[in-house]
This record gives sequence, C-alpha cells and structure tokens, in this order.
Amino acid sequence: MIRLRSPATAMVPKRDSTCQRIRGRFRFRFNPAALTDYGVETARDALEVLFRLEEGFGARPVADAAGARVVVDPAAPGAQKLDVAVRAWAAMRARRDSGEISEEEYLDWKRGFTGR
Repeated sequence: MIRLRSPATAMVPKRDSTCQRIRGRFRFRFNPAALTDYGVETARDALEVLFRLEEGFGARPVADAAGARVVVDPAAPGAQKLDVAVRAWAAMRARRDSGEISEEEYLDWKRGFTGR
C-alpha cells in the first residue's frame, strides 16, 4: 500500500527521527522517503497520482499502438528536476534489463536515490 500526500502536508523526517537513527546505527544508505506509505491500492488511486503529476510537473498521457504511457515535458514549469530523475531511473532500469547490474543493485539504487 502506498499513501500519497501533497507536498504541503508531507512529513519530512527530522534529523533525530527513527530513519536517521537507523541510518547511523546500521550504516544503511537509503532515502527516508523510500519508507513512505503512499496509499496507492487501486488503478484509480494510481490515476490520481498521475493527475497530480500532470498538475504539478507537466506530465501527460500518450497512447498509441505501442500502448499507453506517461511522459514528462521538461519545458513545463517545475518539471526539469523530475525529467532528470526519470531519465536517471530509465538508465538504471535499462542497465538492469540488460544484465549489467543485478536486481539487488537496482533495488539498492532505488532505495538510495536522492534525485541529485
């Protein structure tokens, strides 16, 4: 289950949060946001997330004979960082799909992704 909050109401872990203590004690490398439950349980919930991406980041649906997908318009206001992040994700996914990295390495990358 994934729970989505608007940026205005999102909880940001504090320095002394449980996540920070876990990271320090066990030396895990992960983004605390990876532990967030966004409440996406149905296709309708997922569509609501996509609607929010459209409104906030210029994402838009594209459908053709190859299927349906969501694309990010890098020229849309606020979309530049998301465009860069999605491109990084696509590159890592391609490396995993080609066998260059393992599934575990791919999951580690996703858990530690900071968007930088």
